[in-house]
Amino acid sequence: MKFEDLSAHKDETTLYMQESTATLRTAANPSSIKSNSKDIQTKKIYTDTSYSCVDDFAANIPTVLQSTYFANPVLNNAYSNVTLITSDGSEYMLPVWCLNYYADVQAESVYNESSIYPWTEVIANDNIAGQILDHARLNQVAWLLNNVEVGELAIGPVFQDSVAIEGCDKISVSDIQLAIWALVNVGKCDDFTKLECVQSLINPNQCNAAYIYYKALNFVHDGATYNIPSTCSGNSIFPVIILPDSHSQPLIVSSTIAQWGFQCDCPTPVQFPTKAPQITAAPTTYSCAEAFSYSIPSVFYSITLDNPIHTNFYSDITLVTESGAVYDFPVW
Repeated sequence: MKFEDLSAHKDETTLYMQESTATLRTAANPSSIKSNSKDIQTKKIYTDTSYSCVDDFAANIPTVLQSTYFANPVLNNAYSNVTLITSDGSEYMLPVWCLNYYADVQAESVYNESSIYPWTEVIANDNIAGQILDHARLNQVAWLLNNVEVGELAIGPVFQDSVAIEGCDKISVSDIQLAIWALVNVGKCDDFTKLECVQSLINPNQCNAAYIYYKALNFVHDGATYNIPSTCSGNSIFPVIILPDSHSQPLIVSSTIAQWGFQCDCPTPVQFPTKAPQITAAPTTYSCAEAFSYSIPSVFYSITLDNPIHTNFYSDITLVTESGAVYDFPVW
């Protein structure tokens, strides 16, 4: 197993839970992040490009739970938190979101018959989680958890059936939860022209929720598969589904791989000598374009091409550099 038992670091783990979703998405084990500095004499080349931290983590997710404690929803970094105790006694405190508005889950309760699954396994087998009304929409939810942040500014108005939904502003936890319910409760929570599916939320903004909802469907169309970017820093969120019992509200965990305490076994880079650049006289004028050309990343861990959306450009590409930096760019 490559998981670190987080029970010995409860204070540190609790600190994670008090941070914003934006922090959750970028927090990582500092020792696993490589320096951004460049050595002009050498160039890093990885000998094994087939290794995927995401696949490695997915294969090592705990499969048996002793208990699941569902905390009272606080809506500060996620809808709520759960404390999981696995079969080997390891303890994890993790942020979660709810996946079925019409199913209950008891706050401040311990569930002793919980199940845990990778989100991809739930999509592949409809019988695993009957409480999730549209399993395929977990693709859009996975994209949402990796790309939408609390505090991000939503852009409006958003149009639904020719009706303008106005009032977009900074995205809150309630807005994200409402968008998740809208995605997986198809035909039940996705009419943003009226206030619905808002019980237990705090002042949800329909314009913000509609913005998130349509943004997720724009980047991951219905029927498409979302592939989570793999980085050795463990910054990506690989969603895990928790079923407290056979009839309660299913939950989806939004911790990064690093926050699970999982250590990626990325290949050790090898050094190959390269020709040192010739030193020339300093230019008399500064060129931003020339300065940028020297700073372009030269090594990438992954490149993900999204489905063509044909709005302002052909498609969108996600680049993950060796330092763990993630870039989303339009491409032709």
